[in-house]
Amino acid sequence: MISNYLKVGEKNAIKADELCSLTGHDRRSVLKAIERERSQGTLICASKAGYFLPASQEDVSAFYERYTRYARKMLYTARHFKSHLQIPEGQGDLFG
Repeated sequence: MISNYLKVGEKNAIKADELCSLTGHDRRSVLKAIERERSQGTLICASKAGYFLPASQEDVSAFYERYTRYARKMLYTARHFKSHLQIPEGQGDLFG
């Protein structure tokens, strides 16, 4: 588990390249493992400093804001593909 290699607090963040060295896995595998753990409920934060476990509610809040901003950008871009495919409203929605 990637979270076993992480430390608490942004000041102790670990870059993806270092996680690759520590785990012996390539970058893609490390990033997939992070997403898998997050989807299972592990709070793994990220910033420009790297990956870390939250030290406070503020860490959780800051990551949540960054992550949801990124998700909104992706959905905004995806609308062009949906339009091109001429998918009727209500069909092909992310959760519907």
